[in-house]
Amino acid sequence: MSGRLRDRRGGPGDRCAPGSRPMAGLLGHCRSLGCGRRGRNPDAACRRGRQNPGGDFTLDWWHQFLPILRAWKATRPFSSADLTPRVTKRAAALSSAWQAACLPWLEEDISTVTWDQVKAFPNEVAKIKPTKAASPVFTSKFCHFLLPRVFPVVDTEGLGDRWPTYEGYFGVVQDQWGSTGAATRADLVKELTRLIEAAGQPVFSGFPTTNKIVELRLMGRHHPGTNATRIPLAPELS
Repeated sequence: MSGRLRDRRGGPGDRCAPGSRPMAGLLGHCRSLGCGRRGRNPDAACRRGRQNPGGDFTLDWWHQFLPILRAWKATRPFSSADLTPRVTKRAAALSSAWQAACLPWLEEDISTVTWDQVKAFPNEVAKIKPTKAASPVFTSKFCHFLLPRVFPVVDTEGLGDRWPTYEGYFGVVQDQWGSTGAATRADLVKELTRLIEAAGQPVFSGFPTTNKIVELRLMGRHHPGTNATRIPLAPELS
């Protein structure tokens, strides 16, 4: 459906086009991409996380990666002492899953892969952190910072606990982008790029454009503070 998105509830979503409420939500949150939200810089986190293309999940690597996860509140309530042995125990399995499910797709994004092609890695990551209730947050952030264009991040602060499984959220992101018309996609990419660069941040090579547009589009629908901030559209999109 060109220019309109459909969600898992079966009904048509808000129109995802320049000037719409979801687009306003995107604009209202765009500074989080260029400048970091609450002092956290997602661009920098993705760049640091991606420094493991070979899938070598060593203890030295983990000690550098763990602070990124902590900064993004992915590890709570567990400490380093809780999680480090679990990562060490699964290092070989993580490496094997990375080689099979991630290495072939380093230059792809979520719109060009299937869940079945990449699921082995997030399924292995999910075994690291025990949870009382199903939650995709830790898995999504761990995977996103390693392969951000393929794995979208789940932000419960902006979206709430709407998706108990990572597979479910992954499918939502694919459906949202796939059901958006090509012209609207191009407008969204252009506008997001302009806004990030206007904030003084270049868009780095490998930036997860598709995932971020859909993530922020969903925030535009669900976040309670959507109407709190507005950033003007480029004149040609007004």
